Amino acid sequence: LLGVFLLLAFTSYLLSWKLDSNILDNSDAGFLVDSSVTVHNWTGKLGAWMAHFFIKRGVGIAAFFILLIMFVGGFRLVAGLRILPFSKTLRFSLIGMLWLSVTLGFAFRNDPEMLMLGGVFGFESSLWLNGLVGAPGTILLLIFILVSFLIIVNLLSFLKRKHEKEIAEEDAAVAAAVATGPKEDLYNTHEFA
Repeated sequence: LLGVFLLLAFTSYLLSWKLDSNILDNSDAGFLVDSSVTVHNWTGKLGAWMAHFFIKRGVGIAAFFILLIMFVGGFRLVAGLRILPFSKTLRFSLIGMLWLSVTLGFAFRNDPEMLMLGGVFGFESSLWLNGLVGAPGTILLLIFILVSFLIIVNLLSFLKRKHEKEIAEEDAAVAAAVATGPKEDLYNTHEFA
């Protein structure tokens, strides 16, 4: 239920963040108990505050990866079904969250209205990378990380399929050798004949 609530809150925040920004940017969570404050988020003040925390003050729209992790884990706990492997989903989501946040923070670092797509984490990380290796170095590093990730993921799955194919071929060869070989004498009648 928390995942569905956050999905509605995040989606609504993307549509109404400009209308609610004066309330969310300039205050702490004290506005949650103030009945005179109204927000345009579909999930109310709590949803607006949580979405603002995760998206604008956090990792930007990469916060949707948190919902994926919650959905996969929650579905497995409640229904007992594995939609996706949880550990692989967790690893890929965390890497995707970090990469997407930094990339969007770098891409929109000069546009104050679109800056929230990368969040504060993406903006600050891209500023640090920019100071460390410069803008061309940051672009090359982000491209290198993406390409390396895609190569490693595809290479590992290729090697796993190749290993499974080799095992299947070995099993088939053993089964063929057993089928064409002499029948096993279960009662050892040749020795006593």
